[in-house]
Amino acid sequence: MDSSPTGIKRTLMITVIGSLVCSGLIIVFSQLSKIELVSHAFNYAWAYLLVPFVGAITLALLFRYFNQYTKSGLPIVVIGYHFKDGKMALGNAIFQYIAALIALVCGFAVGAVGPVLHIGAAAMNLLGQYFKLNETRLRQLTACGAASAMAALFHTPVTAIFFVQETIVRRFNWQTCLLISICAFTSAWIARQLGAYEFHIDTQSFSYQITLIPELIIVGAVCGLLATLMLKLIRVTADNVLFPYWGKFMLAATVTSAASLFGTEVLGLGNQLLDILLYADIGSQIVLTWLLIRFFISAIAIGSAIPGGALGPSLLLGALTGHWLAYILPNETPQVFVLVGMAAFFGAVLRSPISATLLVVEATANINLVLPCLVGSLTAHIVQTRIFGQQNLIELLLARQNILLKNSPSLSKKKASNSDLSSQASPE
Repeated sequence: MDSSPTGIKRTLMITVIGSLVCSGLIIVFSQLSKIELVSHAFNYAWAYLLVPFVGAITLALLFRYFNQYTKSGLPIVVIGYHFKDGKMALGNAIFQYIAALIALVCGFAVGAVGPVLHIGAAAMNLLGQYFKLNETRLRQLTACGAASAMAALFHTPVTAIFFVQETIVRRFNWQTCLLISICAFTSAWIARQLGAYEFHIDTQSFSYQITLIPELIIVGAVCGLLATLMLKLIRVTADNVLFPYWGKFMLAATVTSAASLFGTEVLGLGNQLLDILLYADIGSQIVLTWLLIRFFISAIAIGSAIPGGALGPSLLLGALTGHWLAYILPNETPQVFVLVGMAAFFGAVLRSPISATLLVVEATANINLVLPCLVGSLTAHIVQTRIFGQQNLIELLLARQNILLKNSPSLSKKKASNSDLSSQASPE
């Protein structure tokens, strides 16, 4: 690693410039992704049913004519950090930006976080390539760009730091962690100064009691079970539905169009639905209906390789699960169940319970939620990994490309280093 003062100063300069670039790109993406064509077309007879098919055809044409750029999302960021020469491609980032916007605008039940992480990581990495930084610095900038993007999107810099460490870096290095932290806080500050959308949740006051723990464990267990089923459905759709890519896009469009008959709230990013779950008084039957619909259309869309992320759908499915369980379990604080469900489902799907807890706590600015969310997310994590032995989504998508993270050169070096230290410390 280039640890000279000049190299570090140069990298710091690029991270600050890159944070500004990433923030701008993500803010524009966030604003455009909130355009809901299905909702706008809802007043025109049955026209809204056609919007997902228009999106599927457009995506199929993009995949047909720009096939070399179709690999995108969080898995490509993980690959870019751990394998090859540390360089990310401009073409893939542009494709991700355009294709993900089309998918979200046309109502597909995917998220924005995966595309945002790819865009931010690629932007920062490309800056490093322009300034001819070495391979190690490029990998650091990849992580920095991902953290910048997530912090700019959610205004949650602490979550961004931990999420990138948990899902992308997967080892501790003080320089990398410092650079990630600078980028995350800088991007969050820039986004606030520009008046960008802030992921903030107003919470009701509640008194935490120890008797609530068994109910939180139940919420976490149910979320862990549903997350496992969702990952299995994604794998079945990806591997066992023997359609070409355009056929899978049309399948995703068909189920998305059919879901719109139950209301446009379940489509796209689902921000409107999340607000309803957090603040409105609604019946259990409609919540269960929304949960089942969103579960299937998100799993099929992700399994069909519709460009988009899984973090957003995980948060929404967790909120739906928590709200539904609030009707079954005796409680005085149903909103807490919604928030714990969000942390639990997110933590199970991406195997990042700490980041999931921090996201909810940062978004609510309510420190009292630490223990409830941690109980729920850890329970979901245990159910998914220990009981069902299910891979997380990133490992699942990488395995389909015959890539195992344990073969990462950076992680292998760490293991080798630890092994050498152990052998030196052991008596002969």
